[in-house]
Amino acid sequence: MDLRQLRYFLEIARERSFTRAATRLFVSQPALSKQMSDLESELGTKLFVRHARSIELTEAGMLLKRRAEDILELADQVKTEFSDSSAGLTGNIRIGAGESRSIRYLAEACAEFHRLHPQVRLHLTSGNAEQLVTELDQGLLDLALVYMPGSPEFYESIALPEAEVWGILMPGDSPLGEKAAVTREDLLGIPLIASREGLRLDFRDWFGEGVDRLNIALDFDLGDNAIRMMRAGVGYLLAFDGLTGLEEGSGIVFRPLKPALTAQPYVIWRRGRTLGRACRELLGILQTVCGSRAVKP
Repeated sequence: MDLRQLRYFLEIARERSFTRAATRLFVSQPALSKQMSDLESELGTKLFVRHARSIELTEAGMLLKRRAEDILELADQVKTEFSDSSAGLTGNIRIGAGESRSIRYLAEACAEFHRLHPQVRLHLTSGNAEQLVTELDQGLLDLALVYMPGSPEFYESIALPEAEVWGILMPGDSPLGEKAAVTREDLLGIPLIASREGLRLDFRDWFGEGVDRLNIALDFDLGDNAIRMMRAGVGYLLAFDGLTGLEEGSGIVFRPLKPALTAQPYVIWRRGRTLGRACRELLGILQTVCGSRAVKP
């Protein structure tokens, strides 16, 4: 199996036709069919179901499609990392981040980096910590903004300057909106909208025994749709302060939890993995951005 075969395979999968794929690839159809027959023989499985006017992928073919996309993306990344020229830094940096106000520090660093190195392309992937760390481990991301430092054995990190504060988002006329802070007792008996990650990690430890008695009306991964659910009256939204960027006059208020619950954000990368020059440059700028601000407890 080689990269050319994988590129051929993906083109066939996209076009759902050997004829159209051969035309786009500028190869003869018999040559393309021979390449795929060799690939199926090497893998010991059928990749296509052939119909009169089209093809479809088998289950094995769908699995190979996912793997081929990852492999070729990594191959392209390696190629660009070695393509620096006298004209300036080039390449790609792949960053993963969840939704929070802490991304503004990373955004500030990216803006300065792009000013200095406009030929480098930045790719931003949104997700929760579990998804981002998995992609980081697989080499699909270079950096990830998460709310855990990761095991020092496996990850290096930069702590961002400001801890996130957990609390409840709600319409301003809600009964809890009259309080300065929300206690554990306040949460019993009311419908809650909560992130699956928050429920597994910070919030479960904060609430302690009885957490399973809470009325979780809806759980989610990322916050934008959850905010709409909260506005529609599904429940009170457990979230970070500043998550939504809601302006004054929006009718939505935030009340922190009491006792306070915070989450420290980090930008992490795999220990022992050689980062490209562009990525190292970005981390240097991020350290400068963060260096003038002390990390809050």
